[in-house]
Amino acid sequence: RQMCIRDRYEWARARWLAPGVPHPANPAKIGYYADYWAALRGDALHAAPGLTEVSNQDYFVAHRAFFFDLSVWGDELPVDDKSQPLGSDRAEMIQIFKDAYRLTRAPGYTGPKMIHIGGFTPWWFKYTKDGPGCPDCKHAGVETEWETMGVVGAYNAFDDGDACCVGAMANSAFYQHYPLPASLVQNPKPTLVSLHQRGLLSPAGKVVPKAYAAYYAGDYDGSAWLYNQLKPKWDDPKRGQVPIGWAVDSELSMRFPVIYPYLYRTRTANDWFISGDSGAGYLNPTLLIPCLLYTSDAADEEDSVDLGGRRIIKKKKKREE
Repeated sequence: RQMCIRDRYEWARARWLAPGVPHPANPAKIGYYADYWAALRGDALHAAPGLTEVSNQDYFVAHRAFFFDLSVWGDELPVDDKSQPLGSDRAEMIQIFKDAYRLTRAPGYTGPKMIHIGGFTPWWFKYTKDGPGCPDCKHAGVETEWETMGVVGAYNAFDDGDACCVGAMANSAFYQHYPLPASLVQNPKPTLVSLHQRGLLSPAGKVVPKAYAAYYAGDYDGSAWLYNQLKPKWDDPKRGQVPIGWAVDSELSMRFPVIYPYLYRTRTANDWFISGDSGAGYLNPTLLIPCLLYTSDAADEEDSVDLGGRRIIKKKKKREE
């Protein structure tokens, strides 16, 4: 009989995500990118080549990642396999992350404990009604994003989201070798004296009542988005006139480290670096309970860098069995 999509992934898990197999996949790296069916769909829809994000995958190939393309929805048959039992894609996605999580906890494993996902739901091609590939799908793109993060985050995974349409990136397998300094330090914090001098504190040390606004620039929670979108905005000659919090997640330094020294070297006194979704990387922290906080150079995160004192969140999680 013809294998359904879940059958193929079951075979792939047994070959590359099972304990003790020869030449296993790296359980801490997972690629969620459009598959061949989506590429053919893109050809039929005259999609630009960058939409399939083939060039993005070099970093994950270099790290022996396990790749998949499945729908997170259990209440609708995916457009690329209408013959499978309802919920098969979702069940297989959960099993992939369950197997990867167990391998990162196996005796003798010495790699990162958190699972780094590259890519995102190929919403333009399938699984959502927001793209031309599946106009009759039930679910919209944003709710699909949230549903996906609600599944993968429970397995200690964060998403480095290469989303469609502005998500093409090349050469991150090369960029990853750029040496970062041990730390990159924020601008000095305001002092009580400087806040008094600026008229923000009263002589009694109270905040002066007035309207305040905070400017947030983000979300830079995906390496490809950072690669494509930040520099033209950062190089605007008007930057520095008002304080801005630039939400650049620190885990993006794994795939695009070269931009970080540039940002810190060219910042103004009004440029601050904060975290967007949701700290070091994009996940739902409420799924990772109970909470333990580690600095970003924790012993089990050897490939991370302390970027101005930000912290990563690592917790035990409530998983979908």
